[in-house]
Amino acid sequence: MALSPGMKAIRPKCSRGFTLIELMVSLAILAFGILGFLFLQGRAIEGRVFGREMSRATFVAEGCLEGLLALDYHHGRLSTEANGAPRAHPTAAEGGTDALGTGTLVETHPHGNFDYFSNWIVTEPVANAAKAMQLTVTWRFKDPDKGIQEKTLVMNTVKAIGQ
Repeated sequence: MALSPGMKAIRPKCSRGFTLIELMVSLAILAFGILGFLFLQGRAIEGRVFGREMSRATFVAEGCLEGLLALDYHHGRLSTEANGAPRAHPTAAEGGTDALGTGTLVETHPHGNFDYFSNWIVTEPVANAAKAMQLTVTWRFKDPDKGIQEKTLVMNTVKAIGQ
């Protein structure tokens, strides 16, 4: 249908498009959303690495505890002090070294990209009836932001006489 002279065509308002400001605001919102997503990805990777290392530390601790529980109740690696006071193991005679540089003797367990260090304390709360053992596994890693970090896992168990 042709328009009469002097009449203008009516265009709908939505056909104007976006202004430059609207476009810039929408791009800024999109950029913040992408940055937030990238931050969350980084945190997820850190959590995955920590979970893997904690699983390995648990594996080392379980192996150590199984080895200790398999020993005879009176074995030297399960001994307390002569007066019944708690004793830290391993001793130098048992092959313990100061690998952490803290003065505490430990056994070293290489696993994956890290070395895991274990030590245990034996107490005999009831003389000649049960021994309580507290096993500590420690590992170190390099954090890009915080430098050398140290994590520790502690497990407790009891060995009764005759087990």
